[in-house]
Order: sequence, then C-alpha cells, then structure tokens
Amino acid sequence: MPKYLGQVKYTQEGFKGLREGGAAGRLETGHAAAKSLGGSMECYYFAFGEYDVYSIFGLPDDEAA
Repeated sequence: MPKYLGQVKYTQEGFKGLREGGAAGRLETGHAAAKSLGGSMECYYFAFGEYDVYSIFGLPDDEAA
C-alpha cells in the first residue's frame, strides 16, 4: 500500500481543542479517518516549526489520500 506524508498546522482554535481534549483524541481521529479510507495511520508526530504534526498514512491510492 502506498505511503503518504500528512503535514498539519493547527489554528488557535485547534490548539485550544488540543489543550482541552488532549492528544489522544487527535490520534483517534487520525486512525478513524485513515480506516474510513481503507488504510491506516502508521505514525503521528508532534513537531516544532512550520508544521505542528507530521503523520504517515498507508492508503490505497492517491484518490483516498
């Protein structure tokens, strides 16, 4: 299955949700989204810099990505 890199930038509202709900909820959402597209989320990394999160997804094709 092809691999895809996801890059996420949180808005101020997104950071507020992250602080209130914790990272576990974001992780569950990523896993559920990938599963609904016929794939899986392999990893989810918080980062500093231009993007706040990097993730790797295994998805069936470009259309699913």
